[in-house]
Amino acid sequence: VLSFDKPVNVSSISITGLAFASDSTTIGWSNVVGLTNSTHSINNGLQVQINLSSYDLDALKSPLYLCKSLVNCYGRLNSSFIQDMSGNPVQQVASTSTNFVFNYPAAYFPDNIPPVITAFDLDLNSYLITFMFNELVRANSF
Repeated sequence: VLSFDKPVNVSSISITGLAFASDSTTIGWSNVVGLTNSTHSINNGLQVQINLSSYDLDALKSPLYLCKSLVNCYGRLNSSFIQDMSGNPVQQVASTSTNFVFNYPAAYFPDNIPPVITAFDLDLNSYLITFMFNELVRANSF
């Protein structure tokens, strides 16, 4: 949930204007994961809920260094992300370049749900078993 100091117009949201990095320094922004096709709440107001798509969630989970704890999950908004009810673009909270940065989240809920095998393939000719999971898994965790 993103909170703003005045009501925002959710129909103005450009979800690609929101990205995440492991720190707030300029160097950290070289490894940014931007949202692509997530959705958002439909009511105008002081808060906007972002509903992460499975594609964006997998992209956030993929880097070993990103959003693994409260203190390595920084967000970045650019001015195209959202407008207030008068059409004014979001303004910066703190800046590390031309991007608007908000600090790490006020609340952080780590992924503590284990992956589930959803299907598997067995190829007796090549001696391979391939497992499919309901979420991204790390190959080195086996």
